[in-house]
Amino acid sequence: MTNMRMACAMAIVLTLASVAGVAAQTGDATGPRLSVRTTFIASEGYVYGFPLLLMDETRRAATEIPYVCGLGGPENAFTHLLDPPGPDFRAVVRPNVDTLYSSAFLDLSADAMVLDVPEVQDRFYLMAMLDAWTNNFAGPGSQMNGGEATRYLITGPDWAGDVPAGMQHIEAPTDMVWIIGRTELKGPDDLEAANRVQQSFRLRPLNGPEPVRSEEACQPILDRVSPEDTIRALSGAEFFQRLDALIARYPPPAADTGKLETLGQINVGPYANGRIDDLSENNLEALDRGVERGQSAMDAGFSFASRGTWTPDPERVPLGDYGDQFLVRGIVSQIGFGANRNEFAVYQNARRTARGGALDGREGVYRLVFDNGNTPPVGAFWSVTVYDGEGFLVANALDRYALGSNSDLQADANGDVVITFARERPDDVPVENWLPVPDGPFEVTLRMYWPNDAILDGRWSAPAISRQ
Repeated sequence: MTNMRMACAMAIVLTLASVAGVAAQTGDATGPRLSVRTTFIASEGYVYGFPLLLMDETRRAATEIPYVCGLGGPENAFTHLLDPPGPDFRAVVRPNVDTLYSSAFLDLSADAMVLDVPEVQDRFYLMAMLDAWTNNFAGPGSQMNGGEATRYLITGPDWAGDVPAGMQHIEAPTDMVWIIGRTELKGPDDLEAANRVQQSFRLRPLNGPEPVRSEEACQPILDRVSPEDTIRALSGAEFFQRLDALIARYPPPAADTGKLETLGQINVGPYANGRIDDLSENNLEALDRGVERGQSAMDAGFSFASRGTWTPDPERVPLGDYGDQFLVRGIVSQIGFGANRNEFAVYQNARRTARGGALDGREGVYRLVFDNGNTPPVGAFWSVTVYDGEGFLVANALDRYALGSNSDLQADANGDVVITFARERPDDVPVENWLPVPDGPFEVTLRMYWPNDAILDGRWSAPAISRQ
C-alpha cells in the first residue's frame, strides 16, 4: 500500500470510528445492527458518489441556459470567458488569471463529437476532458499535438463505427464529458490574440452541423444555489436515489465492481435487490448518518499530502487519475473540482511559511526565493498568484495578481529570482518582483503548466515562503 493510500484509508477509518468497529455485524431489516452496517456503507458510498453527483449537477446548472452565457450554454457547444477574472469575481475560489477559460459539456449518447483545434504555436493551451466521475482521461492541446491544427473524434463507450480519415480518436469512458479549456494569457496586451485562439476552437456532431448560437443577451440568475451546496443539502435517501440513477446512466469502470456489490446492500446500483424506498425507517436514518460521516471524512482535507509547505504533493496525490483512491477524488471534488492530471499542470497552494507561521499581510514582508534562478522546470509557463484568506483576488494599486515566467522578473546580484509579497513595496525591491498582498491573511498558488518530470517525481520542489 502506498503512503498516500494508507493515509487516505486511515483518514476515513478514523472519521468513521464510531461505526467501523461493528460494521460487519448483521441483523434483521429493521434491527439496529443492520442500520450500523448501513451507516458504514453509506458513509463510504457518499465519498464514492459525491464527485459523480457534483459533476451531473454542474452540467445541469451550466446547460439549463438555452443560449451561450458566460460559462453556461447548451450541451455540445463551447462557451468562453473572454476576460480574466478580477477582484469582483466570486464564481470559484482561486480563479486563474494566467489562462482564459472555455467550457463545453458533451452528451455522447446520441452521436460522437468532432473537436477542431487550430494551429497554435505562440502559446500553451489545454483542452482537459473529464468523464462523469471527474477523471481527466484526455488532454488535447499544445502538449499533445505540438501546436499543430488537429481534428479529434470524441466517442462514448457504446459508439461503433469507423474513425474518419484525418481524425484522431479519443474514447470517453462515459457519455458525459466536460471539456475545460485553458488558453495562455501572457498579459493585458495579449488579450485580443488569446481571444482569437479561444474562438477558433470548434465543436460539432459527427453527423450534423455545428450548433447555431443565439445572440440573446445574458440575464444573470441571482438566486442560484451552487451545485456543491445543492448536493450537500440532499437527504441520505435523496443522495443515494440520485447516485443509483447516475450509476445506471454513467457506469463506472469494471475495477469498481466490489464497491458496487457493497452498495447493492443498501439498494444502490446494479447489484441492488430493491429500491431505496424499500429500506426500513432505521436504515433510512442510517443513510443520513452515513452522509454526515462521509462529508466529515472529506472535510479532513489534504493535510496529509503536502510537499513541504506546498499542498498537494504531485508525487503522492494522483490528481485527475484517481483509480481506487475514492477519498482523494472526493476531497478534490470539493477543493479543486475539475482538476486535470498532474502531467498537464501542477497546482500547489501555500498558507504558511517555512517556520509554520500563517501568511498575513499585517505581519510584514514575505519572500519566495528561487536560488540561482532555479525556477519551476516547465515546458510551457509557471506563475504565482496571491489570494485573500478565502481564496479571492484583492484589488491593489498595480492591478497585479500574479507573477511568473511571463513577467519581467529581475534576478538579484546572486542570480536569485525573488518574488516579494508585501502590502507596500520595500525600497530595495524592484517593482517587477513585487506582488501586493491584502491587509490580513493571504495564500499563494503556484501553477506549473507542462511540468517537467523533476516536478512530478520530487527532484524539484518549490522553496518555502519565508518572512523577512
